[in-house]
This record gives sequence, structure tokens and C-alpha cells, in this order.
Amino acid sequence: MKKFLSPFVIGLSIFCFTDVNGNEYSFSKDNFYLSLGSGVIVPYDTSFEETGSAVVGGLTINSISGDIKYDTGYQISGIIGYDINKNFAFETELLYSNFDYDSVDVNAAGTITGTGAAVTFNIGSFDIDGNISAFSMLFGPKFSFELIENLEGYLGGSVGFTSYNEDVKSIAADTTLSYEEDNVEFSSKFKAGLNYSVDDNISLQFDYGFNYVSASYDIYDDFTANSFTARFNYSF
Repeated sequence: MKKFLSPFVIGLSIFCFTDVNGNEYSFSKDNFYLSLGSGVIVPYDTSFEETGSAVVGGLTINSISGDIKYDTGYQISGIIGYDINKNFAFETELLYSNFDYDSVDVNAAGTITGTGAAVTFNIGSFDIDGNISAFSMLFGPKFSFELIENLEGYLGGSVGFTSYNEDVKSIAADTTLSYEEDNVEFSSKFKAGLNYSVDDNISLQFDYGFNYVSASYDIYDDFTANSFTARFNYSF
């Protein structure tokens, strides 16, 4: 996914900043716009597998595999955008996401060791008391197309980084398995949505986003999530 998105976004961005004759684009302050939005983020389960032993977030994982489940959380978004022309724009998006852990479903029994003795997990589901908060900065182009008067559709793709904090208080009510860790990873986002123009300066948007963050450890699958966001836009 990294290999596909990076050249796609960079290549499309270069195209957006040149005209069809290859000339440089002249910027105008009147083409800038701001967007503020909020909504929900719905994470997919994250699978993990360790056939030997590994240290992850201060915990020692031994011969265990399963799926980590998350609760639905919230996401706040701010965008600074620039209209290259009627159909193309380039955006810098800042995102704050926050959601809780739900549980871990163990499908191959093993042990986890924290600050106490090793805790054995047999096959089953166990509650996790914890939270993830994340800040993302993403850059990429957006393509818009008219549907009917005052209503447009749009597609966008972006890449950047996500800095996130994992704060786990306990696993299966065992506080010896608590840990807190910070990581920064490659991330990307695809989005599609609708834009309704109220007047020349103000528009309202609703978009769907597919969010991706590279895993910090090899034993985990990469993190993915859906997001649904309502936005208020102001064009200068």
C-alpha cells in the first residue's frame, strides 16, 4: 500500500501544480480555503501473531495470537486547501483521533508478562481497559466533479505521518499488564464525499475516509479504520 500510494499522490500533486503546457502555476491568496470537521472513527480489528517471544510496549509476548478489538471513537479534522483550478485542489489535513480498546480475542493460547508473573491466556475473549489517541498530518490532492447545481462529489488521497499514544491500564483486569507507549508511523488516507455550496464562500461537506497507519511491530497487522466526517468550509 505504501509503494502504491506514495508515487500516486506525489505524481498527481506535481500535475496539479502545473498547467497542461508544463508551465509553473501562479498562486493567488483568493484560492485558499479552510475546513473544520468532526465525526466518528470506526477501527477494524487488528490481528497479531507471535510464535516465539517478543517484547511489545514493555510486555513480553510468548506464543500467542488473536485479534484486538476497538470501540468506535471520534475524529476532529482541520484542512488548509488550495484550489489549483475548478476541479483540482491540494490539501494539508490535520487530524486528531481518539478511541478506546474493547477486548482481545485469543485464538492460540500463550502468555503475556508485564511487571509481575507471566499471565496465561487460553482461547477466549478478554477485556482491555485502555485508550489510543493520535495526531496525523497528511498531504495530498483532491479531485472534484459537479453532480447537480451547487452539489459536487470529490475524491482525494493523501500520505503523511501519525503520532499516537497507547495507554493500557489492564488486560483481563490484570494491572501488571499495563503499559504506555508513543510511536510515529507512516500513514495515509483515501476519502470520497459530497460538497454543497451555500454561497461563493461557504460550503458544507460530508465525507467517508479510509484511514491507514503502518504497524509499529511485525507481530501486528497494519491499523485500518473507516471515518465519517461532517465539515464546514470557508473559501477566501
